[in-house]
Amino acid sequence: GIVDRAAGMLGPIGSTAHHVGSLNGPAGERFRPLHLQCHGHVSPAGVTEWMKRARLFVGASLYEPFGLAPLEAVLNGCALVLSDIGSFRELWDGCAEFFPSGGAAALADALRRLEADPALRERLASAARKRALRRYTAPRMAEEYLALYRQLVAQHGRRAPSPSPEPTLATV
Repeated sequence: GIVDRAAGMLGPIGSTAHHVGSLNGPAGERFRPLHLQCHGHVSPAGVTEWMKRARLFVGASLYEPFGLAPLEAVLNGCALVLSDIGSFRELWDGCAEFFPSGGAAALADALRRLEADPALRERLASAARKRALRRYTAPRMAEEYLALYRQLVAQHGRRAPSPSPEPTLATV
C-alpha cells in the first residue's frame, strides 16, 4: 500500500512506521508490507496506547465518510497526515497536512516535513485537538441531531400517521 511505499522512501525515520490492524483484505487477499512494522489485530485499548505513543497518524483513505480513526488519533495527541479527499478536507482543513490520494512520494515528503519541524507538527496536533473537542464530541453531536429534529418538527408540524389500508387478502 501507499503507506508502506512511503515508509520505504523515508530512510531511517521510515523504520519507525507502525501498522496496527489486520493485514487481510475483505476478499481474502493478504497485505505483505516491506517497510512497516506490523502488529496485527490489537485490542481497542492497545490501539489507544499506540496512538498515545505516535507523533503522526496517516490516513491514506481513498474514500472515508467521516473517519473515526483520525479523530481518535487527534484525541490522543497525534498530528494528522491525510489523503486529500473531500471528507478529510472538510473536517480537518487547516489542522492537518494533506497529500494527493495515492501519492506515495507526496506522503513521504509530508512525513519528512513534519518530522523535521516539531513546531509545525505540534501546531497541527494542537489545532486538530481543539477542533475535535469543539466540534466532534458525542454530546455536541447528539445536541445537533436534537436541534435538527426540533427544526424538522417545527417546519413540518406533527402529522398523524396515515392509517394503514385494509388488507385485501388474508391467509392463514
